[in-house]
Amino acid sequence: MRAVLLFPALSALAFLPAAAAQTQTQPAAGPASAVSAPGDFELSQALAQIEQAARQANTNLVRLRIDKWKADPSTRRQAQTDADSLRSNLTAALPGMVDSARAAPGLMAPSLKLYQDLNALYGVLAELADSASVFAPKDDFLSLSADAQSISSARRALGDYLQQLAAFQDSELLRLHSQLAAAKKPASPVQKKVVDNDEPATKPKTRKTKPATTNATPPPASSSTSPK
Repeated sequence: MRAVLLFPALSALAFLPAAAAQTQTQPAAGPASAVSAPGDFELSQALAQIEQAARQANTNLVRLRIDKWKADPSTRRQAQTDADSLRSNLTAALPGMVDSARAAPGLMAPSLKLYQDLNALYGVLAELADSASVFAPKDDFLSLSADAQSISSARRALGDYLQQLAAFQDSELLRLHSQLAAAKKPASPVQKKVVDNDEPATKPKTRKTKPATTNATPPPASSSTSPK
């Protein structure tokens, strides 16, 4: 089994092209652009499908008789290593990831980790089925091929849930950003009357008064006597 099965080093964005495309087309608006959150029922259905596919794949892997394949020893050893690693993942690693995703239906990380593991499982299982188509009995090939398709179908169901969840979280993020932007918007400034201190003050009006008139009698003219 390749190390990528237990420790997938694939980019999360590469697994959700549809979700990324929907994220880019989300309008940058407020609450009007909100989308509904995926329900727990969608996740429960996907997880149940994953568990059923994993049980059937493990059962078919146990029944394989790779030592009877018409292949060279090196090919048989590689096929047996892949089958053993697949069984280890299906019975040990995968159930814990399913439980984590089921316990946190509103979080991306647990379900995305499970989705990555399903991608790795499908890749190795499909390669094993290809080898079986050449070297193994027909029944081995048919069972492995069916298991690969079942894992792929369960993976798509989980991917649909993740796409809906990503779209909902993006919508909520846009809504919160819109609310924060509205809260930070400054209020309309209060118009104030500016007083120009340099403007000369209005001079007070002065009341004009008429000069006072006097009724004084002029002094009598003095009589002069001519010299005799």
